Amino acid sequence: MTVFGLNKINNIGNNESQSLGNDFLSNLNYDMLLNSTNDIVFVIDKEFVFRGIWSNIFKRKPNLRELSINRSLEEVYGDEAGFVHLQACKKALKGESVTYEWQTVEDSETFFFQISLTPLANEKGNVIGIFGISRDISHQKQSQLKFESTRETINAVLNLTQRGYDLNLDDFIQLGIDECVKITASKIGFFHFVDDDQENLHLQMWSTNTIQNLCNIDAKGEHYQISSAGVWVEAFYQKKPVIHNDYSNLSYKKSLPEGHAFVERELVVPVLRGDKVIAIL
Repeated sequence: MTVFGLNKINNIGNNESQSLGNDFLSNLNYDMLLNSTNDIVFVIDKEFVFRGIWSNIFKRKPNLRELSINRSLEEVYGDEAGFVHLQACKKALKGESVTYEWQTVEDSETFFFQISLTPLANEKGNVIGIFGISRDISHQKQSQLKFESTRETINAVLNLTQRGYDLNLDDFIQLGIDECVKITASKIGFFHFVDDDQENLHLQMWSTNTIQNLCNIDAKGEHYQISSAGVWVEAFYQKKPVIHNDYSNLSYKKSLPEGHAFVERELVVPVLRGDKVIAIL
């Protein structure tokens, strides 16, 4: 099956359309229509090769069409992402209509797409390929994620408010850390006080998951010199949140103590009272 362009629309069949003028209709074709949409419309054959692809996106990025046409799913998306699309296309070739969501990262930005696949049949009813539409739903998805994040934050505050009166200080702090870990989808959490001298930490509390599953910690209540601590105390010196997205490759980091959990990335937030840091989360 080869589909690079489709035939002109010759038969509109009603008086209203006829009034548009014969010149307009004679120049109107499916390529023009499909290349006017913000969605990506495509046709895939039974060998999972793109045989046609249309969108007004190609006016801005003409090379994208050339990167897809006559190429297989694996060639366009790579093995891992191509496998996801391949499984959906196999269902469509069996006669199913398939809708699914997919996300990809480009230049550190995540894009979300909703993809709809419909079996493409010939006059005898035999499935000869797939007609698909890919719609960018990034804006809706990001709004949904922001809403969910806000809801999780509100639930966390409510949980702390409702349970806080019945907890001692240690349990209250640990509940707070656990809620922060949940909101940020983290595995490790801690909360340490900073002494009035601004030179020492009072090691206070770690998240439940940290204590039970990740670290062999026996330092609660100890005092620890800030000058001897690792890169996570940068938040103390800068008096603002600090993020390390690639912890293992930091050239100036100190070695982790024995029994410490593996750290991939970290967010550390100072708690300020006036101009003093009173705690680090």
